[in-house]
Amino acid sequence: MFIIEPIKYSLYLGGSTILFSLLLDNTICKKTTMNYWKTNPELYMQGLMANYINLIFLSPVNYTIAYNKFLNTEIHELQYIKLLIILLIHNFLYYCFHYGMHKNKFLKKFHEFHHKFKITTSTSGNAVSVSEFLFAYVSPFIVGSILTYPTRETFDISILVISFLNSIIHVNEFKNLSWPSYLVSPGHHINHHDSYEHTYSAPLINLDYLLHYKKD
Repeated sequence: MFIIEPIKYSLYLGGSTILFSLLLDNTICKKTTMNYWKTNPELYMQGLMANYINLIFLSPVNYTIAYNKFLNTEIHELQYIKLLIILLIHNFLYYCFHYGMHKNKFLKKFHEFHHKFKITTSTSGNAVSVSEFLFAYVSPFIVGSILTYPTRETFDISILVISFLNSIIHVNEFKNLSWPSYLVSPGHHINHHDSYEHTYSAPLINLDYLLHYKKD
């Protein structure tokens, strides 16, 4: 069983996500971040701590399992079709799980902490409970890797794509940007935080729009 290698790769991924989010928090999101420091520093610190727990401590454990059980580590290449499939699986399963965390009484408690951030910054994207992180963030990647048996490179890129988009859609300063309707925009997701509106897609394909469009 490999341990050191997967932990190293996982820390690269988690560290990159944290650094990217902190960069956005202290540049584009600086106004919102400073407002948190003035009005509710405890909540902002709790959000940062959740980022570290989820991405630095929990992720290596899950990544090590996937690396040893569900990834093809014998070849080294980026598999574009499998990458797309993993992204679509994650997008669909997150939609389902997010819906469940709004509708199911037992699952609702997983999601309560994340919705304390009514005005969001980039780091709010991973400011979730341990239960939500494992249930809604990690498990779709595990399912995707089981179904596709991707290379490590393919798996890693899928994680980075989802992680970086997740950071971007929580940037409050991006909420008025124009965005293709079939993609989840910052405005779409930030409105969900502000109003608790029943929209469940994140962070890539806007299934809320596509499903509604199909009904129309």
